[in-house]
Amino acid sequence: MIWRKTKNYFFITILTLSGIAVLIPLILIIIYVIKMGFSSLNWQFITHLPRPVGESGGGMAHAIVGTLFLVGLGGIFSIPLGIMLGTYLSEFKKDKMAKFLRHTIDLLFKYAQGNELEEHCKRLSDAIEKVKPLALKDDWMSELRMNAYLDEIKTRKELGA
Repeated sequence: MIWRKTKNYFFITILTLSGIAVLIPLILIIIYVIKMGFSSLNWQFITHLPRPVGESGGGMAHAIVGTLFLVGLGGIFSIPLGIMLGTYLSEFKKDKMAKFLRHTIDLLFKYAQGNELEEHCKRLSDAIEKVKPLALKDDWMSELRMNAYLDEIKTRKELGA
């Protein structure tokens, strides 16, 4: 028992020191960039258009407007969809489509975290197989698309991607 606590404290100390060793240069770099770049930050830099290469001055108006446009457009599509999906999932907890959507959301979340994709592809393909009769309803074109999707998942599994 004492040996485990000693090892635990030792490794916590090592990890803490390693974290500090990584954070110190990062903080110093951020301070340097802010200190050197703060003098260039003014309204002209924010509101004016970029100038051609080689000319001094210029601004970032296009980059700022483009960023705001992309964030706004993403919000217009994702916020209502997220609210509707959350409402649907909370109202129809036992529904087959709800289970399929939960598996899909779980897959996207785990993929975004960088976890192994193979296990989640298997769960998604299992969910697709369960929902397939509900989703297809004798539509041969939908069946072709669903089979192509399942073949893609199978190929990814085989390639290990």
